[in-house]
Amino acid sequence: MLTINPVSLTVNSANISIPVSITLSPGNIYLVFGDSQSRASEFLQLIGGLADLVTSSEPATDGKLIRTAAPIQIDKIKEIIFNGQPLYDLTNRERARHIGVVFENPEWSLLGGTVLEEFYFSFSASGSDFPPQHRLRPYGLYDHRHQRPETLSGGEMQRLNCATVLEDERRLILADFSSSNLDRDFMLDFINWLVQRSKEGVIAVVHGLSSLQLPPKVRPNPIYIDSGVVKLSGPPEGKFPSLEDEKVLLKRRINRQSVDKAKGLVLKLENLQGEYMKGTFSCVLSRHDILVVEGHNGCGKTTIGKMLMENTTPYKGAYELFDSSPAMAFQHPEHCFFADTVFVELPNPELLKIMHIPEGSWYQHPRNLTKAQQKLLGVGVALSLSVGFGILDEPTCGMDHEAKLLFIDTLNYFPSLAVLVFTHDASLHSLGSVISFIQSGDQQ
Repeated sequence: MLTINPVSLTVNSANISIPVSITLSPGNIYLVFGDSQSRASEFLQLIGGLADLVTSSEPATDGKLIRTAAPIQIDKIKEIIFNGQPLYDLTNRERARHIGVVFENPEWSLLGGTVLEEFYFSFSASGSDFPPQHRLRPYGLYDHRHQRPETLSGGEMQRLNCATVLEDERRLILADFSSSNLDRDFMLDFINWLVQRSKEGVIAVVHGLSSLQLPPKVRPNPIYIDSGVVKLSGPPEGKFPSLEDEKVLLKRRINRQSVDKAKGLVLKLENLQGEYMKGTFSCVLSRHDILVVEGHNGCGKTTIGKMLMENTTPYKGAYELFDSSPAMAFQHPEHCFFADTVFVELPNPELLKIMHIPEGSWYQHPRNLTKAQQKLLGVGVALSLSVGFGILDEPTCGMDHEAKLLFIDTLNYFPSLAVLVFTHDASLHSLGSVISFIQSGDQQ
C-alpha cells in the first residue's frame, strides 16, 4: 500500500501539492491524467522514490544531462509511506526490489551493456534471480539480445525498460509514457500485462495513455493533476477530447496557404533500407506536402530520417534530394539544444510567440521549459534550418491537444516547406497522406 499524506514540495523545480491524503491500494491500476503543464512526470518521480535524484537544467561539458542530488525537504518527504515505512527511508536496493519504473526517456535506465546485460542488471539490482533469456520474446527483443541498446529504436529501448519492470516481482509499477516511443499495439499489450500483474496484488500507476482506447475490461482509477495539484478524481468533462475529436480539431487548424505556388519534388525514395531495417521504404515528397509515416517499433523510421538528414549512403535502395537540405527534430530535443538560452536557440520572436513560449523564458536555458515547449522549440529550430523539407520524429508525443494545436500553428508558419513526419500519434493522420510502415517491412 502507498499512502501520501497532505504535503507540498518541489520536485525537479516543479511544485507538487497533494492537499488531501491519497492511498493507492494493491490490485489496482491508476491512470494519471494531466495536460502538458500538469507536472505529472514529477509526481511519478516523487512516489517512485526518485525525487532525490533529479536532472539538472544545466548541461555538462559533453552536452549530456547532469544528475545531481535534489535539495529535497526531508521532513515533508516522510509523508510518503510505502508498506508502512517512509518511502525515502528505504535504501536504493530496497526501492529497486519493490518499485519498478518505466522512464519517460528510456535512456535514463541504461547502464552501457548489451540488451541482455541491461535486462539482467535490473534483477541483480533488486536481488532477484535471473530469468531465462526467452522472456525477452514478448517484447520483440530476443533477436536483439546481444546488441547494444543504442543500436535499437527509441521504442525498442522503452520496451527493454518495460521488460525489466514487468518480468521482476515488483510490487509498485510506475510507467511514464508522456513522451512514449511505443506503438499502440505494444501499449495495449502492456496494459493487458498490467491487468494480470494487478490481479497478483501489484499497484500500477500509468501516465500518458489518455488518448489510448483501453480494452473494455480495463477500468483504471483516475488521478488528475492540474498544474501540480494532485486529485484522486477524473479530469473535468471535455478536458481531453477523444481521438476522433482531436483529429477534427487538428485538421481544422491546418492552413498552409503560401504565395509560393511552385510545386515539384523535394524527395524521392526507392526501396530504401537501413542496416537494421527488416523491409524497404519508398515514397515521394513534393513541396507543401505533409507526409505522415507510422510504423511499429524497430521498423526504421528514425533510421530513414537520420540517413536523409546526414545525406549518407543507404544500406540498400536509393534516394534523391531535389534542391533540399533537411534538418530533423528528434523525439528528445533536450539532447540537441546547443545554446544557453531559448532565444539564442531560436532567434525568432514571432515564432516563439506562435508557440506560446512566454517572453520571460526566452533568456533561460531551453531545458527549463516544459516538455511540450521543448518539443515545439525543437520543431521550430528544425523547420527554420530546413531547405525543401523538414523531418519531424515523434513531434507530438507528450503533448495534450492544446499543445498539438500550437504544433499545427508552427507548421502553418512554414507553408512552402514539405514536412516528413514519423509518428505513433494517430491524431496526426488528418494532416496529410499517411503511409503505414509496419515491422515486417510491408508498406501500405
